Amino acid sequence: MIKNIPYGRQTIADKDIEAVVEVLKSDFLTQGPKIAEFKKLFAQYIPYAFIPRTFFVFITC
Repeated sequence: MIKNIPYGRQTIADKDIEAVVEVLKSDFLTQGPKIAEFKKLFAQYIPYAFIPRTFFVFITC
C-alpha cells in the first residue's frame, strides 16, 4: 500500500490572507505603500548588498 506523504504543505494564517485581500482591493496593486513596507522589512532580513539590483524592479512591476 502506498502511503500518502504530504509535500509542501503551506501554513497560511488568516492575517496573511487578510493582508493580501487588502492589497488586492486597494488602488495600488503594484506600486502602492505596501511595496515600500515590504522592501523595508525584507532589508531587515537580507543585507542590501546581497540583493540583486533588478530584484526590486520585478517587485514593483
